[in-house]
Amino acid sequence: MSESRSKSANNADGKKHVASRKAARAASDAVFASMDNRAAEQIFAQRGFSHETIKALIAHGLLLPEELLFMPAAQISRISFDTEKTVRAEIRAYRKRFLGEK
Repeated sequence: MSESRSKSANNADGKKHVASRKAARAASDAVFASMDNRAAEQIFAQRGFSHETIKALIAHGLLLPEELLFMPAAQISRISFDTEKTVRAEIRAYRKRFLGEK
């Protein structure tokens, strides 16, 4: 009888342990994602992008401005932005500076 109690107690402890590890992993992932976004914001800002453009590009999964240099113009044009005109002008200026595009 004492064996079955200890097994169920161990099982409950094991479940608690797994749940706490999952919560800790999620918290850690959130911290690292936040760090990635802050680093990306700084890198984009150093390249002359406005705050609105930076937020839009990060929201679309870009973490480095150099990604814009390797993306075909057609792929960039498929991205939608809230402040379309401003963002597109900044992207064009950035690509022109490094790629010589019009």
